[in-house]
Amino acid sequence: MYKILIVDDEKDIAELLKYNLEREKECETIISYSGKDAFDKSYNLKPHLILLDIMLPGINGYDICRELKSNVVTSDIPVIFITAKNSESDEITGMGLGADDYIKKPFSPKLVVARVKSVLNRTYAEKKKIFAKDGIIKFRNLVVDLMEHLVIINDEIIYFSKIELQLLYHLMSNEGKILTKKFLLNLIWGKVIYVQEQSIDFFISGIKKKISDYAEFIETIDGIGYRFETNHIKL
Repeated sequence: MYKILIVDDEKDIAELLKYNLEREKECETIISYSGKDAFDKSYNLKPHLILLDIMLPGINGYDICRELKSNVVTSDIPVIFITAKNSESDEITGMGLGADDYIKKPFSPKLVVARVKSVLNRTYAEKKKIFAKDGIIKFRNLVVDLMEHLVIINDEIIYFSKIELQLLYHLMSNEGKILTKKFLLNLIWGKVIYVQEQSIDFFISGIKKKISDYAEFIETIDGIGYRFETNHIKL
């Protein structure tokens, strides 16, 4: 049974979400109407997922997400923003804080349920599709060996530059998570060296060409970054 924390100060919306989620037999919900209460419930109850509004009394959803992701107890709890703040910059801000998804109001309850299932599935699936051990990561017939600096597809070694290999390795090892361009830049080049974010696009484009049939699993999140996603759920 998955525990889902719904954080929204509008009672009608919270109850609508509760009703539709609890129709799914594997979900139980908890409602919080304020930021402080959301912090307390997240820390003490450790829900499997949080549906989080942004415009809340006291502490806004952005600050709640930022705090949750910086706390060792709550950092791994997936967060889905569900909000009336619907501009592109709002969404980029939310995803940049580490949210797993961003749903705009007004919403379809069926859409919310589908997106919740998608995040739960890729976060808590018992059988991982990706095998990772000792610097080697494998998905189907795609193998990335970080220590030996090898990329192998269908038993054939494919040439990758050091940067391309590191980018592919980190995307695959964070399967299902959105990695922002800024995060990837700092990860590969460090914070001291200045590199433009467009450089990431260039390298990702090169990676996609080299991995051919596996390119579809690298998703571009417009204005934000990239994600290696093996769970494609059609709504």
